[in-house]
Amino acid sequence: MNIRRELDKLGYTYGRVKNENPHLVYPAMTLASIAGGFMGAVNQNNIHMYGFTALTSWTFYNSLISFDNRHKLAAAKKILAKSTDASLAYIEKIIIEDEDGLETILSKTRDSKRREWATVLHANADGNIARVTEILDNDVALKDGLVLRQGRIRITYDGRLIKERGFEGTHHYHPNQFFYTENFAINTMDRAAFPDGIHLLTFNTPKGPEIIGYNTRYTYLPLDKTKKELVRADSKEIMRYISTVYG
Repeated sequence: MNIRRELDKLGYTYGRVKNENPHLVYPAMTLASIAGGFMGAVNQNNIHMYGFTALTSWTFYNSLISFDNRHKLAAAKKILAKSTDASLAYIEKIIIEDEDGLETILSKTRDSKRREWATVLHANADGNIARVTEILDNDVALKDGLVLRQGRIRITYDGRLIKERGFEGTHHYHPNQFFYTENFAINTMDRAAFPDGIHLLTFNTPKGPEIIGYNTRYTYLPLDKTKKELVRADSKEIMRYISTVYG
């Protein structure tokens, strides 16, 4: 048995549970923390009780956010299904034509650690292909106010300005948490943001920086080592990619 391969596959499965179903995970954690706080009160253990009370507040807050993101994502999918101009929502492949921009975000990803960062991009639909023609430098995105805040676990964009400037998508970097392979499972918050666009995500792996694409419905994986072309993949194909490339 290849233990590393199995851990990588476990990481992706964990990511799917956590990132794709937060509306179930956080409420379950809230109930568990309430029970823990209650037991602390019964046993007159103040540290136990206050600790679980704080955890309950955090999980309840994230439960509200997860339900809101799930609602936004569902609403966005309905709108896109009826839209006559939703070409980037159904593409089969992403081709990154801005080679300098691609190299810049991969290089910055390689050097990044525990804080997220982001930028925006120009893309257009060419049949069933999304062509990324420009990836704006992160420093420029910050200077121009397109990206407002880069935190440890969250990015804040100026959505109004992004639309005014005509950008069709975003890129952001994810620092790894427990498993790097959980990044292959896109969370509902990311899918719900800018639902009519096409987006890129980078993160670090034992073999160097990785890049994937996504929109409201689909995930896209590199076709080869150049990472210039990303093709649509379902969960089985993602698992196969993880086993083949990182196994």
